[in-house]
Amino acid sequence: MAVTANFGWAKPADREQFLENLLQQILDDMDSDLSLSVRVSHSAAQSIPNNAWTSLAFNTEAHDRGGFHDTAVNNSRLTVPAAGVYAGRGQVVFAASSAGNVRGVRGRVNGVNTNLVGIHQQGVFASFYTVVDVSLAAALYAQGNYVELQAYQDSGGALSTVADAAAGFFSTMSLWRVG
Repeated sequence: MAVTANFGWAKPADREQFLENLLQQILDDMDSDLSLSVRVSHSAAQSIPNNAWTSLAFNTEAHDRGGFHDTAVNNSRLTVPAAGVYAGRGQVVFAASSAGNVRGVRGRVNGVNTNLVGIHQQGVFASFYTVVDVSLAAALYAQGNYVELQAYQDSGGALSTVADAAAGFFSTMSLWRVG
């Protein structure tokens, strides 16, 4: 028999905060390099040009265990502090627009598109934000490698990402050591 729970989260940010707190508690109890992890977001909308992959800036750190991120210098990058196997995820939230056909997100390693990271594209929503997620598959990284998240859209003009903290919608990126 499956057991389900309804925590009554009113918005995605509540769920994200619960998961963030749970991860923090687990990592606080760990005593190894596996606690290396980072989660960043951007508290302001960012303009994404038409038909151009654009690296996302991140100015807010939910946590940074290991010194992956700098909010002032190269703030689009998560730099691996120690060699190991890392996995991650990214999310971009685009403003509502019926123009164009595609919204996309991809990860890059050291400024190069590789098969180590994912790419995801989907259709658009005219009346709602378009949320696009990508998983960054577990892969071996050397110390000093960096990962970036890029966004793409084809609306015919610039289109902004969304930074709506009250509703819990914003672009975010996480990376954590798994081995």
